[in-house]
Amino acid sequence: MTDEELIAYNSTVPLEQNVICFKDLRTDSHIRKTRCMTIMDILTEAETNARTIDALNIGPQLF
Repeated sequence: MTDEELIAYNSTVPLEQNVICFKDLRTDSHIRKTRCMTIMDILTEAETNARTIDALNIGPQLF
C-alpha cells in the first residue's frame, strides 16, 4: 500500500481504525520488516505486553 493509498483509506475510517505502518526490528532477525496495524491493534498489543511484563516483575509473593 502506498502512502497515498494509506492516507486515502485513513480519511474514510474512524480514528481507532486508522492504519499506521512502521519498520519493525524483530529479536529473531536483523532484517527490518514493515508492519501495518490499526491504532486499536497497536494499543491492544501494548497493553498486553505491559501486563506480561508486569506479571513477570511481580513474580511469586513470599509473605
